[in-house]
Amino acid sequence: MNPAKHSPTDEDAQLALIHLTKGRLTDLIIQQKLSVKIGKCYENLAMKDKGTCVSCMILLYNRAQKKWQEAPDGENFLRNAYDFYLSPDSDLWEAGPLSMRIPYDYALVNKYKAAN
Repeated sequence: MNPAKHSPTDEDAQLALIHLTKGRLTDLIIQQKLSVKIGKCYENLAMKDKGTCVSCMILLYNRAQKKWQEAPDGENFLRNAYDFYLSPDSDLWEAGPLSMRIPYDYALVNKYKAAN
């Protein structure tokens, strides 16, 4: 498993997940003051037909409480890891279901746990 040389930013990942959830995530981001944070990404060569593909863990960071949370309050429709694709003819990342196993990103969780 190789660490990705090119991966989405937090903002890229958030936009990709908003698109994947057909906007469902947007209201929660606004109402619950959430931001998507992306962890270490790994090259996903099995999906190279989609362009650049990486597999990454994500978490939701609550800006008001200054800590991460596992799921949006009220409904849990997000996973904790996704594939992110960047096609050669686009500069927008897209998200899809995780297609390979990746290690749990303890550094990501600890980074935002320490913000308490």
